[in-house]
Amino acid sequence: MNKKKMIITIILTILILFGIYMLYNTFAISTIVINDSNNIYDVKVGEGTSISVGKGSNKTIYFHIENVNKGSIKYGVGYNTNTNIEVLVYDDSVDKAIDVIGYGENKFIKLYLNNPTDSDSTVTISTVLGYENGGDLIIPDGITLVEEVYTPPKKKATLAEYITNLYTKASKSTVTNNSITYNYASSESLMNDRLGGTTTSLDGGNIRYYGASPNNYIYFNCSDYNNQSDTTCEKWRIIGVFDGKVKIMRNEIIGGYSWDTSASGVNSGKGENEWPQADLMKLLNPGYDSETIGGSLYYNSKSGTCYNGKTNATTSCDFTSSGIKNEETKNKIAEVTWNLGGWNTSEIFSNQIYGYERGTEVYSGRSTTWPGKVALPYPSDYGYATDFNKCTQNLNNYSSSTDSYACRTNDWMYPIITGSGNSKGWLLTPYSGYASYAWYVNSSGFVNNTLTNFYVDNAYGVAPTLYLNANEYVESGNGTESNPYRLMKDSPVETASKYITNLYTNASKTKVQNNGIDYNYATSVSLMNDRLGGTTSLDGGNIRYYGASPNNYIYFNCSDYNNQSDTTCEKWRIIGVFDGKVKIIRNESIGKYSWDSSASGVNSGQGENEWPQADLMKLLNPGYDSETIGGSLYYNSKSGTCYNGKTNATTSCDFTSSGIKNEETKNKIAEVTWNLGGWNTSEIFSNQIYGYERGTEVYSGRSTTWPGRIALPYPSDYGYATDFNKCTQNLYNYGNAFTSNDCGKNDWMYPIITNSGASWGWLLTPYSGNAYIAWYVNSTGFVSNNFNYYTFNAYGVAPVLYLSSEQVIESGGDGSISNPYKLG
Repeated sequence: MNKKKMIITIILTILILFGIYMLYNTFAISTIVINDSNNIYDVKVGEGTSISVGKGSNKTIYFHIENVNKGSIKYGVGYNTNTNIEVLVYDDSVDKAIDVIGYGENKFIKLYLNNPTDSDSTVTISTVLGYENGGDLIIPDGITLVEEVYTPPKKKATLAEYITNLYTKASKSTVTNNSITYNYASSESLMNDRLGGTTTSLDGGNIRYYGASPNNYIYFNCSDYNNQSDTTCEKWRIIGVFDGKVKIMRNEIIGGYSWDTSASGVNSGKGENEWPQADLMKLLNPGYDSETIGGSLYYNSKSGTCYNGKTNATTSCDFTSSGIKNEETKNKIAEVTWNLGGWNTSEIFSNQIYGYERGTEVYSGRSTTWPGKVALPYPSDYGYATDFNKCTQNLNNYSSSTDSYACRTNDWMYPIITGSGNSKGWLLTPYSGYASYAWYVNSSGFVNNTLTNFYVDNAYGVAPTLYLNANEYVESGNGTESNPYRLMKDSPVETASKYITNLYTNASKTKVQNNGIDYNYATSVSLMNDRLGGTTSLDGGNIRYYGASPNNYIYFNCSDYNNQSDTTCEKWRIIGVFDGKVKIIRNESIGKYSWDSSASGVNSGQGENEWPQADLMKLLNPGYDSETIGGSLYYNSKSGTCYNGKTNATTSCDFTSSGIKNEETKNKIAEVTWNLGGWNTSEIFSNQIYGYERGTEVYSGRSTTWPGRIALPYPSDYGYATDFNKCTQNLYNYGNAFTSNDCGKNDWMYPIITNSGASWGWLLTPYSGNAYIAWYVNSTGFVSNNFNYYTFNAYGVAPVLYLSSEQVIESGGDGSISNPYKLG
């Protein structure tokens, strides 16, 4: 009897074990879905699949489990214990990593795979099952359950995105002013200016705050961005969103100062309405420390003497508490191109002056643009800040009793610019009909530009105005006066510029000298600091890649940014980080073309070295579609005819495959101010030409700056790209046979610009001593601007551009030629 029971027990045990075995091996089918692509792998239950994760990178995968057995079972997601990879389940995963699955049910578990090590590694993901009907999991040896939760960094909106979303999501109503219809989001006190009414779309322009008291307060210029309050910060006001950047102005004036003044022999001491040289510009902006009166005092939070009257009259001024407090604040200010177009009457509406501000109507010889950081509000800013539902007047009548003063009382800028009606306040725009007038807001609220004795020498109120960098994120606040918006101390994402900067900052440094200037070299990552041509501290300048073969490759101009590869993208090279933006150059030239050519009657057909009008500039940049030869062909990926010789000689050109591929790429390109200063000899070192590029030494009448998107490398870019440990020559001797070309062969730009020595290649800088010569790199590697090599010559063209400051480098790439950086 006992024997019979024993046999029955054994048989039952075998059946149970067999059942468990069959259950474990047939209960479910699992698949791995990687990055939502079609890379799906069948995985038998109890087995797994190996997934590779590159060094220092991570992946998101979706693990799919389907129950094909007639019963419920407890499951878990496991991975091999002996891996370097961390496996966590996302906090927003639809299904849990450990749970019960019913018959016919599917589970999708979102997993985060992170490899923090310095070498590539793999992990095997598998399903762990338990007994039927919710029994405990049977965890094989060498398997770890996924139990830790991954919470990704919260996705924050940039301040520009946040405000744009407020406008976009709000209900709209229309209002008409000067026969222009505008969209008003009245619940948010936001409106769209339609670029002065020129866009067909009601939502096609800049977004602005309007009305008497919009919720547009923001903490700025803080002593402590970790603890933003009325005590640690100033309150500023948001004007609106312009080209992806938020424009703000101080909520109080900093005092009354001259827009400009002059000696008695210049306009009878009344000053000049040329902003790029104005005394007030020099007071507000960096770089004018050498000026004994006013120079950069506000920007540097210093005290001293400022201009405030006719014939260079002065007054004491103290910005130690009201000036820009620290480097952190300065780093949040964008350098942009300000428009300086003027007009000669103030009986004009907001849409009209908006157009003139961006035009070319100025007093003889005055500039129409200015690259800089801190300025003043435009007349159109003040005009659009009122409520058009209550104000129907032109700017000169904003104090008119016709609307019971409804224009000024419903304009949030009025009390700021005029000190609540106690004084006049300066605007940026010059008067175009006379040398010594600029636009201002009268204490009663109207806008004017020419009344007897109201010259730019007058000391009117100054409300600093600036643009924030595009990658400034909003941390908290609702924009009310009691709860202003707060900017994040640090961006929640590591931008491309920050990534490269951190590579340099975290590396060990050695010193190297060139032309008597010491530089810091981070040799492990082939990065150096140029010290702004040797004028700053060892780490106070631009960060650049140097040497023969640095890991500075990046995928760009891609047909598919979701799948960046050698097939879908071009390889470009990172020159370095400049003013918070990454500067890149195409890794191959796009062909040989004239820098500029001309008809026989202009410089005998040899072209002109004026980049803002050059044929090559028009080929590379947007806005020149109407040009029958070359116009925007590269920028628009088109084919046609291009200039490539003397007297407007041409050749066929095709950029359908090599041009800028799509809008996504175009949106990654920043418009910046390029420096066009030149020089008259190429026997010069990198630090010296860096200074001249940013100077004013040009051929008579030539521009010194240009606002645009795509250009060419500077001579200093090429010069600093060599290894100063191996190259001691000036630029003209970079190809000197005496040095066995140690400069050229250790310069990563040399094979790009010269097509590996097969041709010559153009640079951006003009020759200052002649009308039709520009700098270039010879096929042997030296830099020159010699005679007979005129701008009409067809030399190699390697496009150079700056990425917009919010661009992010994804994990995975290391900058090598086989694994370039990828943009997010």
